[in-house]
Amino acid sequence: QSAGRGRRGRNWTSPFAANLYLSMAWSFPQWPRQLTALPLAVGVSCARALRASGLDDVRIKWPNDLYVDGRKLGGILIEHRAEAGGPCRVVIGIGINVAMTRDQAREVTQPWISLHEACAARGRENISRNQLAAALLSALVQGVREFERAGFDAFAAEWNALDLTRDRAVTVLGQDRELHGIGRGVDAQGALVVEVLGQFHTLHSGEVSLRLT
Repeated sequence: QSAGRGRRGRNWTSPFAANLYLSMAWSFPQWPRQLTALPLAVGVSCARALRASGLDDVRIKWPNDLYVDGRKLGGILIEHRAEAGGPCRVVIGIGINVAMTRDQAREVTQPWISLHEACAARGRENISRNQLAAALLSALVQGVREFERAGFDAFAAEWNALDLTRDRAVTVLGQDRELHGIGRGVDAQGALVVEVLGQFHTLHSGEVSLRLT
């Protein structure tokens, strides 16, 4: 995969043979009841795969970024096509920084970390891209089947444990407003809950961008 795009039109940096990018298509017989929470379930599934591969400090920044040591390790982008009352097909795209160097990432503007750097900091052996791809795909198949059967309820407890912004100061950037508050987790549909001056706001991923303050 030599090109792609990030969420909300962001640039996509793809140095040759440095990272892992993969996409998995999945068809649901009917539109899932909690489809908006699927990115969160996928994030938990990816965290499971990374932990099983020896990286046990992964956190998730709502709705779809994987973080280690306060820096972005990877991201998730999901697109879907469906008919009302009919089947729903999703494509789950995942990108993980594996061996990207500082020179290769000069255009990246946010703090980031590679898998190899994270493993070295913990005294662990590097994970190959093939090993990581196999672990991710296995966890994704299991996770999407679990989501199809039980919805986001099956992932909520793990999500809460992995939530990078829970009870932390956050800034939420929208098209016509900016909120400064405290992250209070997510609701049953995967929407972000932010407390601002005692008021709780429910925000959806297509509408806003989230920053740690």
